[in-house]
Amino acid sequence: MDIFLKVKQLCKENKIAVSELERIMGFGSSSIRKWEGRSPSAERVKKVAEFFNVTTDYLLDHSPTIHYNSADGDELARYFNSKTQDLPVEYRKMILEETKDFIDFRLFQSSGEKF
Repeated sequence: MDIFLKVKQLCKENKIAVSELERIMGFGSSSIRKWEGRSPSAERVKKVAEFFNVTTDYLLDHSPTIHYNSADGDELARYFNSKTQDLPVEYRKMILEETKDFIDFRLFQSSGEKF
């Protein structure tokens, strides 16, 4: 799948029009549609990847699934990605934040401190 189709799919999953994404990113009108026939700049790919919290590798079709910024081979990241890959990005962000909160809570508990 080319980069335009991936961006279009991410927009659909997140209930945002491609034109709205272009406006938010400060891109010209229909500039993302032009990615069908040519490659965008690395800076623009990075900006869109950060917006959707995906890697540039995912957008450039070098990776079959969405991966959040984590070390390669990280078991937790692999588990997270395998279990949430079909969810919209907003749900994935929410689950990720809840997981971080849970880890922080367990670390706090193990420290022996009182509430």
